[in-house]
Amino acid sequence: MIILVLAAATYLVGFEAGARTGDASQSISSACTYDTAVKRTGTYALKCALTAAAFFRTNTGVPNNQSVVYLRFYFRLTSHTVGTNAMIYAGVVGGTISGSISLNGSEQLILRDDANAIVGTGSTALNLDQWYRIELFKSGADPGTYTLWLDGSQQVTSATADANGILDNMIFGNNNASQTYTAYWDDVRLDDAALPGAGQIEILTVNGAGSLTEFDTTSGSATHWQNVDEIPPVDTSDYNRHAGASIASDLYAVLDTASTGITGTINAVQANWRMYRSAGAATLHQGALVENATQTNTTLTLGTAADSFVLAYSTPPNSGGSWTSTKLDSLEIGGKHADTGAQDTTITWAAFMVDYTPGGGPPPAAVPMRTLMGVGQ
Repeated sequence: MIILVLAAATYLVGFEAGARTGDASQSISSACTYDTAVKRTGTYALKCALTAAAFFRTNTGVPNNQSVVYLRFYFRLTSHTVGTNAMIYAGVVGGTISGSISLNGSEQLILRDDANAIVGTGSTALNLDQWYRIELFKSGADPGTYTLWLDGSQQVTSATADANGILDNMIFGNNNASQTYTAYWDDVRLDDAALPGAGQIEILTVNGAGSLTEFDTTSGSATHWQNVDEIPPVDTSDYNRHAGASIASDLYAVLDTASTGITGTINAVQANWRMYRSAGAATLHQGALVENATQTNTTLTLGTAADSFVLAYSTPPNSGGSWTSTKLDSLEIGGKHADTGAQDTTITWAAFMVDYTPGGGPPPAAVPMRTLMGVGQ
């Protein structure tokens, strides 16, 4: 189960968790890895070296029944065996592809709508070993608008496309077994209100104790924050748990802007939790964060196996206005055992993902008119 916020940023992934388990992903093919040798920003990028269908797939619920889509991702192609439909992105409704971007044999982008009809082919041929910003808009209607941009330049658009698919997950990679290529993805942002524009994603990992240390059981270290700070996440050998019949919060400090090099305009912040519960009578489990010295809790539907949960904020949840370095530096993250039920609450990992534009905000872009709001909860 993935929790997404309504309006503006709904999902951030820069692959900085170091493994799909931290990035709200239900699966990753063996041909796809988190790579440290080639990346646009940060420590990791997604790499897929494909000779058959292989991809990174978000959890069901990312997007969370979102029909209006504004998507940004950065893409780098390093090799490509000539083909006509080498998919690099797809929206998914259930198990059915609903809108996709692919490459033709000339390394031009092909845009398909929710009915898999070709909207158009871009005029620009991608160079090998070069990062490109790819952005997509779909309006959430039939007929509706589908538009594709490459580095801010419009490549394809149609106002009569099928664009009403209500997406519940996304694929980055190739769903076509006949295609062969090697490529990288980085700094992905999904939005339901406007094109994200240029940006990059940094991770704020846990690095100290927060304002509350109340969970009653630890594994790995008696120092609570040291059980939830790993890259990539570890579920089994270290965690913090509350098993008592009492309400309790466990909160952790995170890296600040000075130590991570975050500058310029902070566009969005996402809380990432990895949590699970024990069997037994129902208990209220919550992901927790602190901003502006105020704790905010979000109820999560935990299972008995660890899973990832994300919640994106385009504005600070307590102080409002715009994100600033001061507000970012006030953040804490953690979990809450929110009633006295019999189920344990366990947290194995937590972090914030920050989408920002160094040195200033994204360049202005013409944003298509919207007729239908994306749905989140």
